[in-house]
Amino acid sequence: MDHLKFSSLLCSQVCHDLAGPLSVIDNTLELINPEELRDINPEEFNFISKATKQSVIQLKFLRILFGNTQKTLKLNDIFIISDQYLGLKGIKLLWVRKNLPIEANAIFIKLVMSFFYGSKIIIPYGGDIKVNHKSENDFEIEFISKKIIDDEKIFNLINSKSIYEVNDTKFLPFMFSCFLKNKLEFEVKKTSKNNSIIYKANKR
Repeated sequence: MDHLKFSSLLCSQVCHDLAGPLSVIDNTLELINPEELRDINPEEFNFISKATKQSVIQLKFLRILFGNTQKTLKLNDIFIISDQYLGLKGIKLLWVRKNLPIEANAIFIKLVMSFFYGSKIIIPYGGDIKVNHKSENDFEIEFISKKIIDDEKIFNLINSKSIYEVNDTKFLPFMFSCFLKNKLEFEVKKTSKNNSIIYKANKR
């Protein structure tokens, strides 16, 4: 079995095994009557409830990104889970999808999601992400940070001979493999005016 295929199947199973019980806990907490919480510390209860919800969201996101999926994915479903995932990091998502089909190629979707996953490196203090694409072969992603972006690490990633040379870049091998499969060219532009970095991809 192909190594990448096996890894995706394994990731899907692990995320499924973890998300299932957590979803049950989350649903159970939602059904608890407020009157039944009199003997429970409300702060502790809210902490457990919040942590459970966040864990379920992260597992669902990672299952799609790294797990085994169908060849096409529904854009609206991906937007919802991505928006929830980025919301946990204090990031607002704006995804312009004019005149696009309901579904898109899974490899392309995973490529876009890999940027969302890497947002913790690109804009660690939160901010906005704007995705604008007309097709799977022409899109750009803009990261707007709440603070000045220290992009030294980012440009080192792009210019390095090996994508494994820089630390904290687990999302990059997958991201670049997606670029190669789609035969896309990669372009980066920094705008200091609004503390933003724009990633553009076009068909070669």
